[in-house]
Amino acid sequence: MPDLYRVKSNYLVDVCLMLLLILYVLHSDGIDILTTVYTIVLPFIFFGKDGVKALLKPINKPFFLWLISSVAALQLVDASIAWLSERLLGAQSIIGHPIEASFSGHSLYPFLVLLPLALQIIFEELLSITLTTAIYSQLPKNKIGTAVAFVTSAFAMGLLHGPTYQWHLVPILAVSISFLLFSYTWYRYQSLRASIYLHFSFDVFFLLTLYLGW
Repeated sequence: MPDLYRVKSNYLVDVCLMLLLILYVLHSDGIDILTTVYTIVLPFIFFGKDGVKALLKPINKPFFLWLISSVAALQLVDASIAWLSERLLGAQSIIGHPIEASFSGHSLYPFLVLLPLALQIIFEELLSITLTTAIYSQLPKNKIGTAVAFVTSAFAMGLLHGPTYQWHLVPILAVSISFLLFSYTWYRYQSLRASIYLHFSFDVFFLLTLYLGW
């Protein structure tokens, strides 16, 4: 596990707070301003300002090939999950992202979401690593503990996207797998910039496929 930096609060408290956030989203069936502010503030409570800056340190080894291959792999995984789900559960199991409705007639208007999308991705990745770190702190410091922390955190991030997909299991599973790779990218490069760049590239490619009607 990469250096987890100096934290500013008790790990167990942060785990409980994160679980309460998930329960709140499940209860409210959506993410409102309170949970949005909470997700922005929590990493700073957990790591402190200097810790967050350390998480966002520059990438210090070749990254481009990993970025391209990871985006391609995620597209393949998403397509495979959709295909398998349609065969096993029927077409009703497949539900797209709400933004898909905005793409009509090759309009460029939906690409205006890129700026707020970039900010959202930064805070999502900070939140994901905060949760991963909190869970890892309560587990044995070995490969099993690391794997459990990453998988649990990824599934939690998938659940946080539940309202977007009307709680359909298939897209939640796809989001969870995506976050698993995003987090592993942070682990591999020891910089949150790597996972942010991958997450943003994946989402931009998704928007591009919608625009081109693929």
